[in-house]
Amino acid sequence: MPFSERVTEDKFASIQINEVPEGSWYSNKDNTIIVGVTTRSCFRVFLVPFAIIWSSMAMFGTFGVQFLEGFELGFFLLGFVFLVPSLALWYITLFTIFGRVEVKLNQTEGTLFRGFWRIGRTKHFTRKDIRSILEIETRGRRGGIYTAILIKAKKEIEFGSGLTDARRHFMLTILQQWKALS
Repeated sequence: MPFSERVTEDKFASIQINEVPEGSWYSNKDNTIIVGVTTRSCFRVFLVPFAIIWSSMAMFGTFGVQFLEGFELGFFLLGFVFLVPSLALWYITLFTIFGRVEVKLNQTEGTLFRGFWRIGRTKHFTRKDIRSILEIETRGRRGGIYTAILIKAKKEIEFGSGLTDARRHFMLTILQQWKALS
């Protein structure tokens, strides 16, 4: 029996594939499970205008002035101080609009993608190397507490801290069921 059919057997009734949370998806194609969630956030309502204003002011204030008044090396170099944060801000903004976390699972291995469109990070893991898959609470760099999914393997993979509880639990449950099939 193919792996994708075994995941939906009764022994894994704890997750209802037919009741996929809003902003999540599940499919099985060619003996590969694909489970994903969007990172869409209402925070984007504030980020988009802020990113537009910040980038416009920063870019015009450094590069635009040079275009109008002539080149100055100091202003040109100063522009890069504002260019890097602008690019980071746009990456975060696009992630809150178009972002996704997607896991592809087959019989022996999985691939995790975090990003938007094709821009993002991909990590690979094998089922035999996984000791456990669990939900953790941990402190962030600034002292805040967040909840994430942790795949304990040769290299630990932590992800999902920005997801809603329903989306994170949906993904966690499918990952745990996949691990239990080994």
